[in-house]
Amino acid sequence: MQAKIHLDAGTTRGIAFAGGRVWVTTESGVVALDPATNKVVQTIELIKPKREVRPTAIAYLDGDLWVSIE
Repeated sequence: MQAKIHLDAGTTRGIAFAGGRVWVTTESGVVALDPATNKVVQTIELIKPKREVRPTAIAYLDGDLWVSIE
């Protein structure tokens, strides 16, 4: 199954699947999506959006979600 989900958070950068959610890095933070409902269930703002600094990659390891900042 495929779904297109609009995010108000800006450009997406990275994606990971963990804890039953799809986690996406955006220009200012991380958004969690519920794949069963195709809806945003959580938004975590990490930084104020800046051109030169933004979240990029995301990974899930040993129960923790890791986000790299460019």
